[in-house]
Amino acid sequence: MSPNQEKLTRADAIRARRKLERVNPKKTLSEEQAFLRNTESVSKVVTRRSSAEEHLPYNAGAVGKKSVYVRTNNRGSEIRLPALPNIRLPWRVLSALIVIACAVAIYYFQFSDLFKVRSVNIAGTNRISQQALLNAMKIENSSMMDLHPEELQSKLLTAFPEIRDVKIMTRLPNEVNILITERQPLITWFLNEKPAYWIDEEGYTFPIRGEQIGTPFFIYADGEPPYPLGYPMELQVNPSLSKQAPRLKLNPSVDPDFVLSVQKLNERLPESYTLKYEKDKGLAWQDPNGWTVYFGNRSADMDQKLNEYDAIVKAILDKNLQPTMVSMQFLHAPYYRTEP
Repeated sequence: MSPNQEKLTRADAIRARRKLERVNPKKTLSEEQAFLRNTESVSKVVTRRSSAEEHLPYNAGAVGKKSVYVRTNNRGSEIRLPALPNIRLPWRVLSALIVIACAVAIYYFQFSDLFKVRSVNIAGTNRISQQALLNAMKIENSSMMDLHPEELQSKLLTAFPEIRDVKIMTRLPNEVNILITERQPLITWFLNEKPAYWIDEEGYTFPIRGEQIGTPFFIYADGEPPYPLGYPMELQVNPSLSKQAPRLKLNPSVDPDFVLSVQKLNERLPESYTLKYEKDKGLAWQDPNGWTVYFGNRSADMDQKLNEYDAIVKAILDKNLQPTMVSMQFLHAPYYRTEP
């Protein structure tokens, strides 16, 4: 190796070797060959994603575009359609839209004339006029959103004691259907020879209103009928009060056992008999033999009392006695009195 070669660097050696090598010029392609080469390269394109792109975090609020490609008959070519937006709303925005939609719907139901009460259908009433019921409820031209069936039921039951049950059903857009069950009077209670009120078989009293099919039992009294005892105190909510304060649920005004006693006596007595009531001695009537007989207020042993009374009347007539009063208040201690 000569001293000159030792002083050459590696870069100088490469330059010297390139000068000695023959340079082959690039082969030029024709236009047709260049088009075919480009077509083959396009058809062989493969898209690859790195692992970093596959695990990118998902952003719920991101808005992207979804590209759509349609293939053509030419190999390696396709048409790209306009991109469609891929909208993803956050849950808070979606909740806000739902709240706004509900508010608009409530406002429309509340103030639209379409949902104003226009038709009120009432069935089941014989003695109460429909106009009186409408005046008590005051629902004409009211919004259907403001109607509360429980509150309307309470109003009707409070205003009309003769109503036993009421059902209220609403039907959109503006119809209200009311079904009423009235109490049937069993007893007409007279005070000072004047009719005071009716009493039904459950012991509830209500004013005499309208006409009644059939004739209730007449009782001429010197005071009020016996009040029921032993009923539990039941609480219910009064919708008419703003603070929903509880109030006592109404119990029967008359002892139901007393009403049962009246029914049993009327089954045994002739139609010409007139029942009377005295507060201290109970139910009574004027016997055709000239005396007054008292049977008390309780229905217990009523049939035995009547049988026992028949035996006492026979004994009185056999002894040719003329009592002024016969008491059958107590089954095992009947008595009669011959002096006033």
